[in-house]
Amino acid sequence: MLKKLLPKTKSKKKEAASSALPTLDRLHETLEMLEKKERFLQKKSSAEIEKAKDYIKAKNKNVVHGTIAENMDFMQRRNEKKAATEKKCYESKSFVKG
Repeated sequence: MLKKLLPKTKSKKKEAASSALPTLDRLHETLEMLEKKERFLQKKSSAEIEKAKDYIKAKNKNVVHGTIAENMDFMQRRNEKKAATEKKCYESKSFVKG
């Protein structure tokens, strides 16, 4: 009757100690798995960052060259129009010979 009134402290401690080991093992395995996933994701994100940097470099390179080429074409067309206008002006004027 005395056993029913008093709690079983020793047996609960043994149960807690015996159940703590498998729990710790599962936590350790989970930690290893998460670390492995972290390394994988770090590698993947690094690769994506490098791809993005390469894309930006290539895009900037194309934009710069494209802009230079477009500017050169624009300047050439402008100079051609200017030369044509000057030619028309020159031909329309009459000069005094003499």
